[in-house]
Amino acid sequence: MADEQFSHDPAALFADIEKWAAAVDRLPATPQPGSDLAVDAEASPVLQVWHSARSAAVGSIDHLQLLKAQLTVANTLHPYALATLGRVAIENAAMYVWLLTPNDSAGRVARRLRLAWQEARDLEELLVIDPKFLKPTQSTVEERKLAITDLVTAIGVERSLVTGRFSWGKIVHSAGDSTRVGGDVIEVLWRIGSGMAHSRDWARNSWLKHEVVSEDGGILVLKMTTNVDQVAAFMWATAQLLHVGDRLAKKRCLAWKTSTPTPPG
Repeated sequence: MADEQFSHDPAALFADIEKWAAAVDRLPATPQPGSDLAVDAEASPVLQVWHSARSAAVGSIDHLQLLKAQLTVANTLHPYALATLGRVAIENAAMYVWLLTPNDSAGRVARRLRLAWQEARDLEELLVIDPKFLKPTQSTVEERKLAITDLVTAIGVERSLVTGRFSWGKIVHSAGDSTRVGGDVIEVLWRIGSGMAHSRDWARNSWLKHEVVSEDGGILVLKMTTNVDQVAAFMWATAQLLHVGDRLAKKRCLAWKTSTPTPPG
């Protein structure tokens, strides 16, 4: 894939990173009374939608800031590590958007519970490896699952919406569909970053620059490198998601109905 189609001004993206960081910092840690997310918190006071959404935004921005530091301070272009950081930045920003997108409270809470269910399954697998990992003060996996299914019944959604297969690809694509560039573009960049993170041949062969260093008996020794435009592509994709997430967060977290007739554009 030619990286030129994703070429963007890194300086503008660097400025955007700090803009998104400041925007998240300005949002309250607790949803304002009367807001959509305050309603969600009443339905699910422990597993709150806003807590997870805000944490996802912070995680995304944290990875973007490290990408920025690598390009501006360290001035180094690690072809694999930077793509991995970009992949996680996109992934977290997608979760931010995905959690806040549904217009109804039950839909948003169901997505939060779906995430909690997957986390319980992750912990269940970890305990098979190390049964002592769970601290005595923590609830068991079965207790967590029971609490989640009780909430599923309380909010009146189908259990399959919460306990069904969890797919990062579908979350990234769904969140990407909320952006002006669409889910296909966002998912492609996320998959490239994922492929680089897992040393997939298709990812490095299609994405990285190749330079033949030597040839011995028909075996080529290649030097694979990246460039600023390729790194900026991951940052650009993340910025598309954070732009939508910022708009949704203001809409859901602030009590517009009690303070302002309509939210700003």
